Amino acid sequence: MSFSERSLIWRLETCWLRNQNGFLVLPELSALLVTNAGPSMGHFAMHITEPCPVGCLEPAEACLKTGEVPFERANGKTVYEFTQDNSWSGDVFINAMSFLTDHSVDALLDIYDFSRFDTVMMLVVVRED
Repeated sequence: MSFSERSLIWRLETCWLRNQNGFLVLPELSALLVTNAGPSMGHFAMHITEPCPVGCLEPAEACLKTGEVPFERANGKTVYEFTQDNSWSGDVFINAMSFLTDHSVDALLDIYDFSRFDTVMMLVVVRED
């Protein structure tokens, strides 16, 4: 079974419960794993278990000594080149990073002191397929 097939099965094997009428329903927390309604924790879970990023752990110690990027050493290309060449991985990566950003930016903005800066700008990059 390929990694993509295992990921699809993982997405489908959500923990279902029966409601009082006997219908199968998603538990409240399972909704966080849904991957067909925008960036979600499900994307992040698939990203961190994908063989490509996990394979970067092996050369990580050596890369600390050489200054190389573990991902590039393990895959022979940058993460952005990899995600352009592998559409499924690219989609999962973009959604995983979007999920993390969506759930951390407000908290970071609340605690970070920007007063030492005269101007704070936001850069938005739109990916067109």
